[in-house]
Amino acid sequence: VLLDLSTVCDAPEKKLKARLKAKRLVVVHSRAIDETGETDAGLATFESWLQQLSNAWHRLKQLGYGTFVFTSDHGEWLGEHLKYGKGYPGDDAVSHVPLLIRLPDGPPSAVIDQMVEAVDLLPTLMDAIGVQIPPHVQGRSLLPLLKDPLLSGRDSVLMEFTGWKTLRS
Repeated sequence: VLLDLSTVCDAPEKKLKARLKAKRLVVVHSRAIDETGETDAGLATFESWLQQLSNAWHRLKQLGYGTFVFTSDHGEWLGEHLKYGKGYPGDDAVSHVPLLIRLPDGPPSAVIDQMVEAVDLLPTLMDAIGVQIPPHVQGRSLLPLLKDPLLSGRDSVLMEFTGWKTLRS
């Protein structure tokens, strides 16, 4: 089920439980966070969004959902190199996309400094809820990497934006 961040944080518990009944996977989205990133809102605004995400995670955990993923479709300049928003060139500020994954049986906290791609999310989520990953699905599950951070990630990743591509290695 796809829910807006504000719904997870603000809906009455009974109503939220009814929406989540018998769902194996909950995807939380916030258009407001994405739109905020397109402006020069600054780090204080992002800190408040992260607090809301933390609240949503704790609320879902209380309702029995132990798997939680937070990511974005791109990083943000946030004033680095006097730029705001996203875009060319595919510098670290834009290519380092936040990705937080919390699994019920995973480590309480770990930083994995490996390159992965957004296409790895679908197979990772399918793997986490026990659904077989069809051979035609692009990407690969990150669960082995989450369970053993010493495994190697990708050797390179591709970034694309209107009119340009960057290969990172």
